[in-house]
Amino acid sequence: PPGASPFVIVTAHDGWEDSRVWQPLIPEWRELGYGVLNLDFRGFGKSFENTDTERFACASETPDYSGMPNDIIGAIEFVRKRHQYANTVIVGSGDGADLALLVASRDSRVLGVAELAPGAAYPQAAYPGEDIVDILTQYGSRPLLIMTAIPWTGMERNTHRLIAIVDSLGASGPNLVHTEYETACGLNFTTLRMIPDVVPDLNAWLAYV
Repeated sequence: PPGASPFVIVTAHDGWEDSRVWQPLIPEWRELGYGVLNLDFRGFGKSFENTDTERFACASETPDYSGMPNDIIGAIEFVRKRHQYANTVIVGSGDGADLALLVASRDSRVLGVAELAPGAAYPQAAYPGEDIVDILTQYGSRPLLIMTAIPWTGMERNTHRLIAIVDSLGASGPNLVHTEYETACGLNFTTLRMIPDVVPDLNAWLAYV
């Protein structure tokens, strides 16, 4: 919406979900004064070309990560040109979280990134040919929220490797907030959202940004 919104939230869903996972949060974000662009990656949700109905899963069996960063970049540019907002925050889940960090590292006008249940695509699929240290260095000292579940699985181990690299960068690295939530339901934003503290913690971080 126009007006005094401090930034626009651009969402980035997981590779096995679509934009509908964010729908329950959007009314609250708007009440808090944020603009929202709820993105479907190409081949997902309403962007799926070969059916009249929304598609919840990816059009192919394996997500194609190669075009997803450009989808996020396109959404950000649309917000800037159409609505004249210079500043955005990317809120990503799973694969979308991993790719959001890559996009933000190359665009200083992205104020911050919230990564919910990241790590599924890190590092090989999300960042082919990229150095994660370079990505984090380019991201600089901007705010970064990482929300994960415990007990750890393979994905969380990837996430904790990422956090260790952030810590090693010290003051030159991201301004990191890391929160963990106990759940036996598996790790994705759909299940994390069922935990009472997740959404309030996310909104508190957005207010901090």
